[in-house]
Amino acid sequence: MSIRKLDDQIWCGPSMGAFNDWVLGTDLEAYQNRKVAVVAERIMQDAAVLWRVNALRMQGGLRF
Repeated sequence: MSIRKLDDQIWCGPSMGAFNDWVLGTDLEAYQNRKVAVVAERIMQDAAVLWRVNALRMQGGLRF
């Protein structure tokens, strides 16, 4: 019999903390609002924004 029989932890490393930091201050901060389709759409939208920023930077149109 395993000693950790009642251990309900989910081992996910730093990724869960990074996700929680990412959604802090948004409607996804409450875990009840985290539906797979909504989270996936938000990830794709943010990735598109980052892609556009990098494309503008490479064209010389955006400087930081």
